[in-house]
Amino acid sequence: METGDFLKQNPLFNAFSDKQLLFLALNSKVLNIQKDSYLRVLDEKPSDFLVLLEGEWLMERKIRGVREPYVYISEKPGSWHGGIDMVDMIAPATVKVLRDSQILRIPKDVMHDMIRREFPITLYILEELRDGVIEFLDMIRRNK
Repeated sequence: METGDFLKQNPLFNAFSDKQLLFLALNSKVLNIQKDSYLRVLDEKPSDFLVLLEGEWLMERKIRGVREPYVYISEKPGSWHGGIDMVDMIAPATVKVLRDSQILRIPKDVMHDMIRREFPITLYILEELRDGVIEFLDMIRRNK
């Protein structure tokens, strides 16, 4: 299977045109990550946008001013991490792979370029961000 076809199966990219998929494939990298590897450690400023293609990862965010960490486990293709500096300032994260996984690493400038060029990715990201912020707020209210 070609990279573009593989990426098209991911919910984050399934609305991309062939030309957009080619751009993404040429400007990102598929990583094969072994179980128990860390993609990011606490307080490390993310430089890339990470997308789960296959596998499972755990994200733990330490929300400043809240006792309990926010823990999110996903095996859902299209789950993503990174690229939103304010969220990372408020709630720094650790991201760990729980089983052998394939991750797509998209450089931040490439992600910004895709958004500026109106690739059909913005709504998906905003919906996921909205859901995450609602979960954060609920957790903060419960643990303050």
